[in-house]
Amino acid sequence: MAIFPTVSQILSGLCLATVALGSPWPPSINLHSPRGLDLVKREGGPIRQIFSMMGDSFAAGVGAGKQWEQQETSDVCKRGDWSVGGQLWAEPKWWSGDQKQIQFIACSGARIKAMHKDEPKSNGHDPQDKEFAVAQNDAAVIWAGGNDAGFFKVLDGCVYYFFGPFASDCATAIKNALETIHKPEFKDLFLQTYSEIMDAAHPQVDTFTLYVLMYPWFFNAETDDCDDSQFCFWNSYCGEKMTKERRRSINDLTNEVNTVIRQAATEISDKFKGTNKIIKIIDTNPAFQDNRFCEKGSKEPNPNNPHNYFFQLYDKDVAPDGTLYDNLPSWPNATAAVGAASLPDAADCENKINSDADMDFGEHAACRISVVLAKNPALTLDDSRYPEAKSSDYAAAAYGRIFHPKSKGHAGVKDLIMAAIADKTPPPPPPPPFDNFNCLGGSK
Repeated sequence: MAIFPTVSQILSGLCLATVALGSPWPPSINLHSPRGLDLVKREGGPIRQIFSMMGDSFAAGVGAGKQWEQQETSDVCKRGDWSVGGQLWAEPKWWSGDQKQIQFIACSGARIKAMHKDEPKSNGHDPQDKEFAVAQNDAAVIWAGGNDAGFFKVLDGCVYYFFGPFASDCATAIKNALETIHKPEFKDLFLQTYSEIMDAAHPQVDTFTLYVLMYPWFFNAETDDCDDSQFCFWNSYCGEKMTKERRRSINDLTNEVNTVIRQAATEISDKFKGTNKIIKIIDTNPAFQDNRFCEKGSKEPNPNNPHNYFFQLYDKDVAPDGTLYDNLPSWPNATAAVGAASLPDAADCENKINSDADMDFGEHAACRISVVLAKNPALTLDDSRYPEAKSSDYAAAAYGRIFHPKSKGHAGVKDLIMAAIADKTPPPPPPPPFDNFNCLGGSK
């Protein structure tokens, strides 16, 4: 199934919001069209700063807080209001003027390739790079690349085995992901996206900054507490034991993706030296220090652990203030029971899996579960490890957010971005005169 919203969904509930500084959290939101003219001509005076939140489900903040803008219907992009973008939007120190706007175009399941401006529309929605180009933004934050690397297949083969007897083993899943990452064209995907963003940027304040986020490690790989742990989804099939070697190999895979992200961002940054366009690369690991899976004293799976800033199955969120709370019921369709009636068509799913179709984590998991149940209807959930499974068989929202940051993790990433702003760099030259570009962001 397609991962991008339709035009009607964009116009009814997407991207752009303005509020006065100092508004309470969660903020009230006024919706506006995502088109450029509405961005630069607004009642109340000129806009001093707007930014875009771009990328995949990490950027969208699936499961973090409530669904973005509290839409009455399900948001196909699964954006959370306590995502890093939502928390930046509510951060007064992020803004330089008395109004603020966010172009929230990140979408769960998005791949870097699909973000490129010349890629075809999906359900009437332009690629993110093209959507970005219509706005005269002063900053953009991008968190993307995990779907292109095949993170879900690693998660399935090494941790949950949603695909049961059909899942790849962990070593094969990691080997396949590394082969993808080490291909030159993988780096080219990032080079093109970062270049398109920088080329299209026309800031209304002094400087445009692209904040490139790298991925955090999921595990503490040095403790003994998880050496015998398994994250079982089915009674009959479990992921492999989370030995130190296994955890290190998954963390090393994250390092490999981050190396490509850093290399590509550095190359594009060098091309814009001496201009008013800057790239800052953010290592997100400090936001999760001592708050990962398999920390000392944590026997996994350990749902509802307030000290783990990543989601697992049947888990509660950790709010930005550190409190543990159950936010899943606030997400549309979150309480659908696991079973044939609530899952996508197995035959359609098998075609999508075989063709490597674009899907977010929740869609990947639901499709694999559907295929497994169609071929093995007697299989049951492992509710011994997940005691809430029988009473809370959460569907897409629960599956889609596993191994994604909780709200507290997003808060830490937001703080790292704010710290990067304080990192003083030599002042750039003044931006070109306003009359060098038109109001839609294109050069004359």
